[in-house]
Amino acid sequence: MASAPAASTAPAGYTPSADRPNLVSVGVIVWLSSELMFFAALFAMYFSIRSLHPAMWAAETPHLNLPFASVNTLILVLSSVTCQMGVFAAEKGNVKGLRKWFMLTFVMGAYFVSGQIAEYTMLIDEGITMQSNGYGS
Repeated sequence: MASAPAASTAPAGYTPSADRPNLVSVGVIVWLSSELMFFAALFAMYFSIRSLHPAMWAAETPHLNLPFASVNTLILVLSSVTCQMGVFAAEKGNVKGLRKWFMLTFVMGAYFVSGQIAEYTMLIDEGITMQSNGYGS
């Protein structure tokens, strides 16, 4: 028993548009836009507080351990490089390389989080908290 072809609801001569954006791409753009607005608000608050209370900035800045924070930031940035190396290994089908790079990324991330805990503990011991003043926030 032969079945009749299904009737198309599209107008004659209609072809689907190839110009329609990928939904994942649209989602990523929306997400990145929200992140951009979030960080723009944070920087706006930072510059506002800093311009309104310059004496507070001069008094509180010596409490920061810049060499420690710089090393911690370097570890964070380099962990993104090791993560990308793991992605490259995965694309080549190198499971051993993927595991190696991702394990190194995990170790670097754990070091970074430990450094953040240590850094915030030092700041709290110095009396710099979110409730103490605008510098701590």
